[in-house]
Amino acid sequence: MKFHHSEQILRNTHLENSLRQAQESQNSLVEKIQSLESCLSEKNQQLADLVEVIHEYEKVIDERQTVIMTKSEEVNRVSPLQLAEQIVPNFTESADFRL
Repeated sequence: MKFHHSEQILRNTHLENSLRQAQESQNSLVEKIQSLESCLSEKNQQLADLVEVIHEYEKVIDERQTVIMTKSEEVNRVSPLQLAEQIVPNFTESADFRL
């Protein structure tokens, strides 16, 4: 009987140690998961910020492209002589230019 009791105590001690190790392992895993969730949240915010910057950059490019197209259309409507006058004021007066 005494042997049986000692065996139970030994088994209980072993089970308590195993339980303690499992709890410590679980706590460690929970901490790692929380750390990963925090990191993931931070990366998600960085990605959202990057997408916002890209959209702003696309807007600027679209605006500049519109300006370029408008200027290009204006240039295509202007004769070479008018263009020279815009680039060099008084072009026809300062150059020896005859029609």
